[in-house]
Amino acid sequence: MQPSTESGARDPILESIGRSVSQMVLPGGAITMTTTVGEYGIRLEWDRALPGIPEGATMIYNAKDGTSVVVNRPAKTYWRVPPSAVADLFPMQAKPQVTMARTGQAETIAGVRTEKMTFEIRLPLPAPPDQPRPPGMPAEVTMTGEAWVAPQYAKYLGAAAKLPAMNALGMDVLAQHGLQMKQVLRSPLFGAQQLDTTVTSVSELFVTPEQFTIPAGFTETMAMGAAGSR
Repeated sequence: MQPSTESGARDPILESIGRSVSQMVLPGGAITMTTTVGEYGIRLEWDRALPGIPEGATMIYNAKDGTSVVVNRPAKTYWRVPPSAVADLFPMQAKPQVTMARTGQAETIAGVRTEKMTFEIRLPLPAPPDQPRPPGMPAEVTMTGEAWVAPQYAKYLGAAAKLPAMNALGMDVLAQHGLQMKQVLRSPLFGAQQLDTTVTSVSELFVTPEQFTIPAGFTETMAMGAAGSR
């Protein structure tokens, strides 16, 4: 998170929600994530522990069966991530509206030629089921920003576009244009800050199906923190 390079109207309710989310997702500032993506699925690994994800753990999305799990290698355990974890918060009727525009501006990032694009995501915020909308709760939240896209890697992102979280937040539309080597994301959720993401290295490697499956001998458990489980 960085100070925003743009100013605009601030919504205190959304900003309060965003502050809580940021503290949960990015505690202690910047993180480094290693992503492996291809026909078999997606692997995500982090350089330190995150809320609900212990140090040394890997999140795996298997493109063949559509399942997502977190594998805790130090403990030789794993737990399943429900497909509805994000979709329940943003049901199908709340499909985000995404618009993108090419700028024609080229930039080389980590040795890769990219084109700068601008985007806007309008995400409806449904009221709680069978309840009136709470006073002050906005009908939608907007996210805007810039993405520096490498089209030559778009062929690897088919699995990413199937992730429920990507679809629920409109990021699947951005993935269709290629790998985002850099992204700047702004929203009333972030208040006077913006979320900056930059790829520091990228390479094409041979991967195997085993890299996207649960290792043999690992025991299934509950999610970290659920019912006191670790």
